[in-house]
Amino acid sequence: MKIRRLLSLGVVLAPLVAQEPATREPAATATVAWQRGDFTTAQAEFARAAAASPAPGPLLYNAGVCAQRQREFARARWFWLRAEPCMPRDVDLQACLREVEEVVGSADWTRPASGPLRWLAPLHHAELLWLTIALQSLGWAGHFLGRARFWRWLGRASLATGLLLAAGLIWQQWGRADRAVVAADDLVVRAAPAEAAAATFKLRAGELVELGPPAGPWRAVHHPRGRGFVSTAGLLVID
Repeated sequence: MKIRRLLSLGVVLAPLVAQEPATREPAATATVAWQRGDFTTAQAEFARAAAASPAPGPLLYNAGVCAQRQREFARARWFWLRAEPCMPRDVDLQACLREVEEVVGSADWTRPASGPLRWLAPLHHAELLWLTIALQSLGWAGHFLGRARFWRWLGRASLATGLLLAAGLIWQQWGRADRAVVAADDLVVRAAPAEAAAATFKLRAGELVELGPPAGPWRAVHHPRGRGFVSTAGLLVID
C-alpha cells in the first residue's frame, strides 16, 4: 500500500514542535509508544493531545496513522476526516484519505461533486473569512471610489467573488450535514428506531453517512442506498 510510505517517524514527531503545555505531555507519551510499536497507546495519547489542542490537525492525523497500523481502517478514516478541516490541502493527509477509501471500498459521497462549493472545499475556514473580507473591502472601494469604468467593474467583480466565498464559508460552518463513519461491519439500517423494525439494508465499516435527528439510542441516517435508523453505538461521529 502506498499509504505506508507516509508513515515515517518524522511525520509523527513533527507536531511536538511548539505544542501547548496541555498537549505536550500526551504527545510525548504517544511518540514513545510509537517508537516501541505500541500503537494502541500512541493512538489514545495522540487523540487526548488533539482534544486539548487549538490546532489538532497533525495530532489527529497521527492518531489515524496509528489506527491504520492496527488495520482499524474505519477509525483511521474518522481521525483523518476530523483532521481535514484543519489542514485541507495537506498532501499526505489527502493521500491517506484516498487510500482508505480504496481499502473500505467507499468514496466520500458527501463532498460537493460539482459547482463552486467543490472548488472552495480545499480552503480553510479562516482563509475563506479573510479572503471574503479583503474582496468585499476592495469591491466597495472600487465601486464607490473608482472613477474609471474599469475600476467600478473590478469592484463589482470583487463584491461578487466575495459573496461566493462567503457562501462557501457559511456552507463549511453551518450548511453541511453532520456526518459519521460506520464503526462496525454489517450495521443494520432499520425502517424505524426500534429493534423490531424491518431491516432495510446494511452498512460496511468505514462507510460514510449523513446524520439526521437522534431518537434515543438511535440516529437517523442518510446514505446513497437509502435512509433509516441505526444504533448510535455503531457510529463514529465526525466533529
